Formats: sequence, C-alpha cells, structure tokens
Amino acid sequence: MRLLVITPKVDPNDDLFGHVHTWMTALAERVERLYVVALWAGDPALPPNARFFSLGKEETGDKLLWLARLQRVVGRLCLSGEVDAVLAHMAPIFAVAAAPLARLARRPLFLWYAHGQVSPMLRLAHALVAGAGTSTTAGFRIRSGKLTITGQGIDTERFRPVSGAPAGPPTILSVGRFSPIKGFETVLDGFAELGRESAEGAAPRLVLVGGVHGPGERRYLPSLRGRAERLGLGDRVGVETGIPHAQMPSVYQRATMLVSCSRTGSLDKVVLEAAACGVLPIVADPAFRPFLGESWDQLSFPPGDARALAACLTGWLDRSESERRALAARLRAVVEGRHSVSRLADAVVHMIAEQTGCR
Repeated sequence: MRLLVITPKVDPNDDLFGHVHTWMTALAERVERLYVVALWAGDPALPPNARFFSLGKEETGDKLLWLARLQRVVGRLCLSGEVDAVLAHMAPIFAVAAAPLARLARRPLFLWYAHGQVSPMLRLAHALVAGAGTSTTAGFRIRSGKLTITGQGIDTERFRPVSGAPAGPPTILSVGRFSPIKGFETVLDGFAELGRESAEGAAPRLVLVGGVHGPGERRYLPSLRGRAERLGLGDRVGVETGIPHAQMPSVYQRATMLVSCSRTGSLDKVVLEAAACGVLPIVADPAFRPFLGESWDQLSFPPGDARALAACLTGWLDRSESERRALAARLRAVVEGRHSVSRLADAVVHMIAEQTGCR
C-alpha cells in the first residue's frame, strides 16, 4: 500500500501535535510507501520509506495559499499514480480540499477525526470520504456506516509506569492547552478546597502543564496565575508551558493523580497517556464513562463542580499508594487493549485495505 496522509504537523517535540510523529512512524511500518503532507514544517524524522511535504503555514497565514499548495501536492501524487489512497487526519477541511483530485484520480479518500463537535465541514467531509476512523463512537457523532473504531493511538511503550511511588509530596497534575475550554479554573478552585495534608502527611501540590498557541491563550494564562494567588495557592501551584511531547512521560510519572476538566465530548488523549503511565485520572467528561467502566463514579465529578472535584481528590489522597496503583494498573490494561498506537495503525491500514485491495 502507498498511502498519502494529510496532517497538521509532524514533530515529536511539539507540545500539541507531538503524538502524530508516533502515528506516522507506525503507519510507515505497515505500508510500502508513506507520503506525509503537513501544514507546518516541524521536524518529521520519519522512516526511510516515508516522504515529507510541508505546506509552509509558518510562512503565511493565507488560507487560500496553503489550500492551493495542498491541492497541488495531492493532485501530483494521485494523478501520477504514486499513491493508492489518501487519509486526512483530524481536519475535515483537508478531506474536502483533497476530494476533487482524489476522485479525479480514482483514489479513495479517508478521514480520521475524534471530537465531540459536528460542524458543517465535518458533514461535508463525511459525505465525500470512503471511510472514517475515530477513537470511540463519542468522537464521531454522525450516524455512519463508514465508521471504523481505531482507539486513540497511545504509545504505551513510552507512556508506561515507573517502579516506586513518585518522590516528594502528592502531586495533582492537569494538562492541556491554556484555554477556557480546558476548565483550569475548576481545577484551581477544587484544589483550594483540599486540606493542607494528605494521608501521607505532606501538603499536596498542583502542577498545570500546557501550551500557549495564540493571543487568547497568552491572555488566559495570567488570569490563572492571578486566580491561584487570590485563592492563596501561590506556593503550592506550579505552571509549566511548552513541554515537548517527547518529555511528557516523565511529567506524568511524577504525578499522583491527573485532573481533566475538558468537555469536548470525546476522549482527551492526555487522560489516556496518564493512565498508561499508571496515574489515576479524575475526569468531568461523560465520554470517559466506557473507558472507566465500573470505576466511573469513583473517578469522575460533574463538570464545573469544584467541591465535587475536591471530594474526589480527597477520597483518593486518603487511600494508600498501593490502592491507587492497583486501579491504575487496570486502566493501563484498557489503554493497551483498546487505545495503543499499534492497534490504531492496524485498524487504519485495514480500513483502507478493505476499500483498495492493497496490503
């Protein structure tokens, strides 16, 4: 199989799209030839059977220009017969832009998308593609006979537990873009409700980790720092920005628990990465109910309810490290079974092979 993938960025050190490099590497291991087109140049470092093209969005904000560049690359590869199929990753507009040329060359077009939002662009892309992949049914909310469940694609070899308890006081971790949709205010308010000491006798710490990718996020971050000061949390809250995705396993491994207030309606990969590292996740999004299973009531709280979050955290901080690790081990097994990157790559290649006959 010779596959063309269109994706935002391929760079293992990028804090937002770092995981894409792992996906592309896994796909390259399963196909004869992989062509990757990305919006940004990044630092691809892909296997020898992969070829990389950048649309140069870092040089221009002109959407029409990079769309034209995308169509030129897709047209050249499809019409010359160099590829057997096209896969648009995450952005439905990639599929819509590629569709006329893929159809002209009689090359099937596919989409991978995982988000609770259903936009007109997604509906159009869905109508144009031969198949669609997603992490879970919550990630693709269009009724479809074209859907393949692939899992979230977590690299469970890198994201794995370490032996022994994390050093220092209990650490509550929250990870995500510094954007209001991630609910960091609730995390701060809930943490402020905690007692000063845990069962281990040390005052818990809170660490917020995220990226700043635009003016809105640059304005939002100081407001979080100000909120922490007003709540009297200054010396107990740390903020870290721009950590490369390649370094995130060690960040998770130092944590006692992870809090996710994200409410996208789909699985947040941060929660699965933390669980793969043996860290208990506390979540607000009902999309995680199937993943948590019978542990849902113990590991969830109503969105925006800081007191309920505090009660949940307190309950787990009052338990022993061995109890937390036992449940975390069960959740890691779920990540390995349903959401590993190898499972995702196998499922994507199988989905495309069913339509193309190529292996």
